[in-house]
Amino acid sequence: MTLMDTHCIVCGTRLTLHQRARGRSCDGWRCREQALGRALEAHRAEAAAALGIDRPADYALFVVPRSERPVVPLPAPRKRKFRAHLRRAAAAAARGEGEAVPAPEGPAEVAEGEGGSAPLPEAETRLLGRACAACRGTCCRHGREHAFLGGLRLARYLAAHPDETPEQAVAAYLAYLPEESFEDACVYQGARGCTLPRELRADLCNAYECAGLKSYRRHLAKHGPVPGCAVVREDNRIARSAFFDAGRLRRYEPAARPARRSRNG
Repeated sequence: MTLMDTHCIVCGTRLTLHQRARGRSCDGWRCREQALGRALEAHRAEAAAALGIDRPADYALFVVPRSERPVVPLPAPRKRKFRAHLRRAAAAAARGEGEAVPAPEGPAEVAEGEGGSAPLPEAETRLLGRACAACRGTCCRHGREHAFLGGLRLARYLAAHPDETPEQAVAAYLAYLPEESFEDACVYQGARGCTLPRELRADLCNAYECAGLKSYRRHLAKHGPVPGCAVVREDNRIARSAFFDAGRLRRYEPAARPARRSRNG
């Protein structure tokens, strides 16, 4: 075991066993921030070398959460539950009632992006969409059998389609259900992303951005359509990453590192 294994790589403070297990820095926020930055840059360089990318620093670096649920056939009971929710929402729309969407399950931050951000130019918007796809739908999973759709969204659909009945509106939404979706996630969360057109999605789905996306958005607003490197991280560990630009997305998953041998082993 080296000194770097037992001491903070930033300030040199001796680490506790818990701190060693968590990472290579002490509990000071500046040290943790610098240690994370170093780890992300090291991973970007490693991934770029594996993918044959010559100038990794040209790719804006940011972190997104991890989602690893399998893609499975969409079960009939989930379809029925979603259909019943849509019918309630359409009936509420016909009565002129409000949104009435179930509260998101899971982290409170899911609901924080409802205000949205200033729109970006088209090229930057496409890049932001690629960045969003890198985590494979961590926030989308909270949509489950309601997809955050409610009376207000269905009312807007009916206003845009005055010749349709509420039941026809329900049928229009059901037509976009995929045959397969992520297990126990939003019914529209398919293997290649959301199967529902953006103009039909709930406002929350179009507006929400995690901290990593907000960071990349700020970079795009300041520097223009810069390609990105989205690092997928969970429990202080890097799981994988994705390099992308306007025309290509390349994924990288580091090989599992062998466990360290104990002093007795």
